[in-house]
Amino acid sequence: IENYSRKPAEVYRRLRTRPGCPQFTETGWKALIQGEYVDFDSVSQALFGYRITNSDRWHQLWSLFASCGRFAFNKRGPEFDTYAEFIKGLFISTDLPHNVIACDKAIRTYLGTTTEYLFDDLHMFQRFQQAYLIPGGIHY
Repeated sequence: IENYSRKPAEVYRRLRTRPGCPQFTETGWKALIQGEYVDFDSVSQALFGYRITNSDRWHQLWSLFASCGRFAFNKRGPEFDTYAEFIKGLFISTDLPHNVIACDKAIRTYLGTTTEYLFDDLHMFQRFQQAYLIPGGIHY
């Protein structure tokens, strides 16, 4: 990410011209390249015409995001897989998909502000689970 973030426009251009480049929005690509938060709702709205409102739509967007992430950062595949399984478990554990989606958004926003943690640093996400998924949590 550090090397990519120095010249994101050039990296974006090079990635987009490589064979097999997944379809994604320009703003989504640039945020991904720079390690910033990617707004799944705006990407989904631009590509598919709908917002993320349930687990199926979240998984569809995550799969696309992870494909782009693997394409740009080929060694991060296991990290993306770990996070997908983590969120899948959250969807299974509650009847409130909007809370899981909000929790995921908070986690990805947090990760977009730091280079210290990655998607597979699951221990860092407990406070988000407590805030969004536990009755009495600040955002429950």
